[in-house]
Amino acid sequence: MNIGECEGEKNENKFSSLLKYCFLVFACSIVAFGVEVRVVHAENCTIWAWDSVHGWLSNVPIIMDGVPTGFNTPHTFDLGGSDVHSFTVPITDSYGTRFSKWDNGVIDTTLYAANGIYTAQYDATPYDATIWAWENSVNGWLEEPITMDGVATGFSTPHTFTGLTGMHTFTAPETSAFGGSFETWNPPPTLPHNQYGSTTYICSGGTYTAEYEGLPYDVTIWAWNSVNGWLNNLPITMDGILQASTLPHLHRHNWS
Repeated sequence: MNIGECEGEKNENKFSSLLKYCFLVFACSIVAFGVEVRVVHAENCTIWAWDSVHGWLSNVPIIMDGVPTGFNTPHTFDLGGSDVHSFTVPITDSYGTRFSKWDNGVIDTTLYAANGIYTAQYDATPYDATIWAWENSVNGWLEEPITMDGVATGFSTPHTFTGLTGMHTFTAPETSAFGGSFETWNPPPTLPHNQYGSTTYICSGGTYTAEYEGLPYDVTIWAWNSVNGWLNNLPITMDGILQASTLPHLHRHNWS
């Protein structure tokens, strides 16, 4: 089967599922003297799975709210209400392909949803990821240990991990070697992971930088004249702004 036929089959199956979902969600009733369209909000969630090499998967087990359901993909859950539920799939499918992301962009094997159609994507395409660490201070680029998928790698920043497939997590220390507190990843992880800790979730190649807040440091400004020696009455300008102090002066600066 060529790529066009594979994509056609994929789109046809998705379209068929979408039609089924629409019939579940919308109901129309005809009333006297006109037509009334009444929307019935049916809370249903359909979980699919797709492998980049093998296509649609019918044997991926689904966990809902932390409990095995006994169902495999594809399956539609009648949730009966508007509460958000969690849906979890394995990190690898039956072909050994690693989970990459959901079709709505969430990079995690667990998806939180109330209704809709969602596809867990398993991707065998290799990629490279480079991990850096930066402190917004005089320390600049840092050498920090890297943890991948919860296991120490033995490598420190900067380091490039090659031939990765699917989703992986990278964790940097909460505090840098110089005492700066972790601030964020650049680029930031997808929701909800951009709200928590020093772990980023990735599924594609690129450069990912752990950023740390800068620490305050002191700078003393002096001036010397070959005729008069040390000077103590010259104005000081910092970052283009005239300061109230004159030379010599000790200034404490906070990075921001």
